[in-house]
Amino acid sequence: LKVWTVVAANFRTFIPINILFDLFVWVNFFFIFYTAWVKSENRKIVALLIAATCIFLPSAFSSGIAIVLLAFLVFWARQCLEESKVFYYVMQIVIIWLLFFIKFNSGLISLFFFLMIIGYKLLFTKEKKIPLFLYLIALTALIFIFAKIFNVALLEYLQGGLNAVSGYNEIMYADNPHGDEYKYTYAIMALSLSLLVIKIYLERKKLLLKNLVTLCLFSISFYLLYKQAFVRNDTQHTLDISKFALLFIVVIPDFYYTRTTKYSYWILAGIIFLLFLFSKKREDRLFKLNERVFKTAYVKGFANFSDSSGLRIFPNNNQIPDSIKTKIAGGTVDIFPWNIHLLLENKLNYKPRPAFQSYFAYTPFFEELNFNFYNSDSAPEFVFFDMESIDSRYSLFDETKVNLLLLKNYSYLSYFNFNQRPTLVLKKKAKPAKITFQKVREFEMNSLDAIQPKEDGYYELFIKSSIKGTLTSLVDHSPEIYLVIKTKDGMQREFRTSKKLLESGIFSNRFYNSTLDVFNQLVNNEKLKPETEVIEYSIRYKVPACFSKKIKVIEYKIN
Repeated sequence: LKVWTVVAANFRTFIPINILFDLFVWVNFFFIFYTAWVKSENRKIVALLIAATCIFLPSAFSSGIAIVLLAFLVFWARQCLEESKVFYYVMQIVIIWLLFFIKFNSGLISLFFFLMIIGYKLLFTKEKKIPLFLYLIALTALIFIFAKIFNVALLEYLQGGLNAVSGYNEIMYADNPHGDEYKYTYAIMALSLSLLVIKIYLERKKLLLKNLVTLCLFSISFYLLYKQAFVRNDTQHTLDISKFALLFIVVIPDFYYTRTTKYSYWILAGIIFLLFLFSKKREDRLFKLNERVFKTAYVKGFANFSDSSGLRIFPNNNQIPDSIKTKIAGGTVDIFPWNIHLLLENKLNYKPRPAFQSYFAYTPFFEELNFNFYNSDSAPEFVFFDMESIDSRYSLFDETKVNLLLLKNYSYLSYFNFNQRPTLVLKKKAKPAKITFQKVREFEMNSLDAIQPKEDGYYELFIKSSIKGTLTSLVDHSPEIYLVIKTKDGMQREFRTSKKLLESGIFSNRFYNSTLDVFNQLVNNEKLKPETEVIEYSIRYKVPACFSKKIKVIEYKIN
């Protein structure tokens, strides 16, 4: 007992806590590969799959760890279909607990998988019911206990997570050209599903329901991987298909030790070949075996481990002028739109808004959270402001109500340059006004009509998708919507927007093209000019058939 007390007291000296997670990952891989090898009817296929999986997986999982954990969950869920063991359920519970706090959308899917397995066991097997309910209770208790430990408000976490997932598909997409990657992915999906469908057909009399559950496990998890890759659609995300697709195959034994063996060898070989073609753009060279086999750097990392390992915040090259620090004098600060590291690296008194990066506040839920924060005594004393957005969005309408508050309740204090861009330093007024919205009217307008904004007007727009639009958003991202802003000089500018951003609202008869325009408004109270006076807001659809022809508008007066 004394020996173990000493070990526990010096635990971080003996084994850094994060090595336990690495060991957990290693144990999962061991069981996956061992099970595949032992139970396979064709070990040539298994050897090929295991070797290819190890080659295609990245040397470091980094942000892909949620995908890997989801694949582990699919493995243990599939094992439960064959045989109910306490260990199989415990592994699922631990993985769901990890995913729930690591990445919400993967955690949500993993929870659905677990409930699906429990439901299958309850309804279609003779397994004892009480242990199944105990597993559900254990998972629920684990999540509640660690929510308390991690200081997570579960209800708000669930609301925020669901909003983040629902809004991402509408606005966070990119339209980079990836024609070949699409073709490879669809071919891989078709080949994989064909094997499972063949198995379902051959075993339709005895194992139909179990095979359908397996099909569901694979297709939903692969669909999640597909959406993660092709909604954001940049090279970093699309390459996730080549890295992790084979892992979702190797965790499901139906691909390689069933009556489909005579088909599977050539189909799996075809999938591996497609993934090899897919991997041509990868920078982590597939056959760089030193990093994959010999873990010298990994071991040295633990030998030199400390609590500050990996932290490179101080010193840094992102220092703001001392004159700015003097003016702030320890007051609370927030930053727009997203350069949070600037506050941390300068050791400022950072007071974040709830959705703390502007481009992420893309639903009315996040908009209201940030607005209520800034429309209260909690609002920070200072704000660093740069008018910038991503993906061709109009920066003023990334956080519409918050930007309205900033223009009303903050005054110009100073500025500095960061990354060759001017950043304004704004100070909260001595008596900031509490802003409210008084509903004026509700009406419908044609999608081709326009809104003529009033100086004190605020407008929420509600757009409905057609069946075609809904189906398009499932296969790809949501169909494109653009906000068209027409100024008095005859110029028209288009900005990407979304249904939920428009529901959050638009305002202002002044067009802000840059940080300088905000400066001129705050400091010089610049009068409207033809190039800055907005006379119309209108909506343009890239594919009009994806949306209804009518738009509901609620008009408010800003008080």
